[in-house]
Amino acid sequence: MEEKKKEPKEKRKEEDTSIQNKVTPGFQNGDEGKSKNVDRISLKPESIARVDHWISQIKERHQSVRISRNAVVNFILLQRASDLSNDEIEQLGGAHRDDIRFAMWAVKAMREARSRGERYSLRSLMEKERLPMN
Repeated sequence: MEEKKKEPKEKRKEEDTSIQNKVTPGFQNGDEGKSKNVDRISLKPESIARVDHWISQIKERHQSVRISRNAVVNFILLQRASDLSNDEIEQLGGAHRDDIRFAMWAVKAMREARSRGERYSLRSLMEKERLPMN
């Protein structure tokens, strides 16, 4: 039998890090530890503080439990309805509206309409997007 060469620890750590950035174990008490592709999101400091507070509450009642931020966020998200309410849609749309992005989208929509022989006015596109008309 051939003996495998041992790689230096530094090299193994590099490989481990690159793998860690691509896959992560499944949910605790859930997906039987299957590996998943990672899609990370960033949280604001206030959101992190809220999640940490929830983890503290859990640990106060269940001292032997170890729970990650990821597990808490996934639990909360999966407990709520799959659709946003109309108010939530409007709040998020309004908070993340961008005039430049709207203008680029409007030009594209008008060009596509023209190629189909249709016509859109800027006013109609603003109404479609529920933009205020000043």
